[in-house]
Amino acid sequence: MLYILDENIGMSIQKLGIFFIIILSTFIIRYIFLYIIDKKYLPERVNNEINRMIINAIKEPLGYFILIQGFDVAIIYLQLPEKIGPFEITSTIYAAYILAISFIVLYFAFKTIDIIAFYIELRVNNTESTLDNQIVPLIIKSLRILVITIGILSILHNFGYNIISLLTG
Repeated sequence: MLYILDENIGMSIQKLGIFFIIILSTFIIRYIFLYIIDKKYLPERVNNEINRMIINAIKEPLGYFILIQGFDVAIIYLQLPEKIGPFEITSTIYAAYILAISFIVLYFAFKTIDIIAFYIELRVNNTESTLDNQIVPLIIKSLRILVITIGILSILHNFGYNIISLLTG
């Protein structure tokens, strides 16, 4: 069998070819998923703007989630060793996977905040008070800061850092 790197690593051309086929299949699956959502659900069946925003908020993070899962399956198929020299491959790949999933969740949270902002602005525009118009941007910015803070703390916690001192501060 023809090896690209080293027999100890076990990276054959066949494995590498299947790796790229899995990645290509992932992109195709993601494209089909997004195409079905765009053509089937968005134009005809959704008649109000909030529902359209909800579908878009779900669609984009799920598309990225499909990509991350496909890359994960492809990397698992390669059956890389735990370590190559001093470099720990498995823990690095796991850390990158956790980080990517965390960013997808944060992206979804920001899309959800956009929906909440749109809904609140619809309600506020129907009131006579101008104080509501000034408070809404403050609430939305506060929600975004809260989501970023919780996201950063959860990422740090997933990487093994002690966040208790940050929380108490």
